[in-house]
Amino acid sequence: MVSDFFKSIDFPRIVGYFVKNNDFLLDVDVAVTIAQIATYRESGNTKGYLPQGSPLSPIISNLIGSILDIRILRLAKKYKLDYTRYADDITLSTNLKDFPYQIAVHRQDRWIVGIQLEKIIKSSGFEVNKSKTRLYTNNERQEVNSLSVNKKVNIRKEYYRYTRSMVNQYCMTGMYFKSSEHRRANIANDNSLNGILSFIYYIKRDRNLVVDDGHIKYCDMKGLQKLYTKFLFHYNFIYQSRTTVIGEGFTDPRHLRIAYKAIYNAHNSSIKFTYLGNTKRFSHFTGMKGGTGLINKFLSEYQLIDKSIAISKFPCIILLDGDKAGNDVIKMAEKLFDKTIKKINIPTVGIMLFYHVYNNLYILQLDKDVDVEKLYDSNVLQTKVDQRTFNPSNKKTDQTKFYGKKEFLEKVIEPNRSKINFSNFEIVFKTLNYIQLYHLIAYRSEAGLAVKTNLSLISAKSSNTTSKSSPLPVP
Repeated sequence: MVSDFFKSIDFPRIVGYFVKNNDFLLDVDVAVTIAQIATYRESGNTKGYLPQGSPLSPIISNLIGSILDIRILRLAKKYKLDYTRYADDITLSTNLKDFPYQIAVHRQDRWIVGIQLEKIIKSSGFEVNKSKTRLYTNNERQEVNSLSVNKKVNIRKEYYRYTRSMVNQYCMTGMYFKSSEHRRANIANDNSLNGILSFIYYIKRDRNLVVDDGHIKYCDMKGLQKLYTKFLFHYNFIYQSRTTVIGEGFTDPRHLRIAYKAIYNAHNSSIKFTYLGNTKRFSHFTGMKGGTGLINKFLSEYQLIDKSIAISKFPCIILLDGDKAGNDVIKMAEKLFDKTIKKINIPTVGIMLFYHVYNNLYILQLDKDVDVEKLYDSNVLQTKVDQRTFNPSNKKTDQTKFYGKKEFLEKVIEPNRSKINFSNFEIVFKTLNYIQLYHLIAYRSEAGLAVKTNLSLISAKSSNTTSKSSPLPVP
């Protein structure tokens, strides 16, 4: 109903609000700084205004728009109406038989804003968008912000159907086109689609339309839960924006991030170290939160969920401990992916054996009887905390005598990272670098791009890599 809502909140208006409002009364220089941060200016000859999409825009617009809310609420109460506003969308509803003419009036086959309401909107510094003024009766489908609100709040069928089509297209190709049913149709990226699904999920979750059974199999899922799970799988593991390394537990990626920064003295931007529990909504739907048992489940569901028709750009690498549980994961992978799995054993010094399982999926296992914690020197592992000894076992132990992996990370590694020797991690990073290059060849070959690089060249590059050089990021 409000025309150019964010654009009407311009630079001078923001400065004036923060200087004069009794809740702030800021110094002019401070108010100007806030306005400079919050506004966007199209050219040097125009005033800056709040841009849509900025995290500051809804906060500042609600502050400045509060006077509008107060005045309309007073008017709504007078005529027994309910008032709601979401950004520029104003909704006034009632059970009265006749809608008050002071609020809206029917003229020449269309509804227009009543005199009193229009006066309030204009006096609050906004303008009415006459083309979007409409009135719904209880016999029509009543819509507010793409939601149907007749008897209960729900997603419009058309909106959900087009969303489902976009998800299917994205899962197959990594791209999709936004439909006219969705706002800002010119923006079509994976984050936007994730936001659309999150919006639908919250609406339907409130109506208990999603079965949140964290241990349900993908083939037994239905409706939105299955659709959202499929999207999140491709979003996190197939079409991710960089190489993903999945550890067994929540401490593994934190150790790897610390070691990477210590060795290469740089923030890692080419590899995302994570574990299944970090993908919170995906792990919530599927129960995949960590541990080799749930990695087995991840592998068993992988081919069923994967709908991609081309090789993915970045590898997804599962990092396993060198124990029996890790061996069992590899055995399961060999059974499930018997037609595609390849053991890659490079004679080049400094490259660990790894498995190319399927598409962009790889497995890298640490040496026998080695887990991530055992990559530290013995003197680090023997560090005592409150006279207690480190016990890496996941089994319950006497906490008066032993401490576990979480305390080891938080009380031994993180506070002493500048003093610890991380050299044993280098072979892991070197192998991860090799896998990225190995996968890049496969990706470019399938994409039909000219690539002169071959495995022997990669081996040469790997052998010439010095211990203090950062792993080569995938272009």
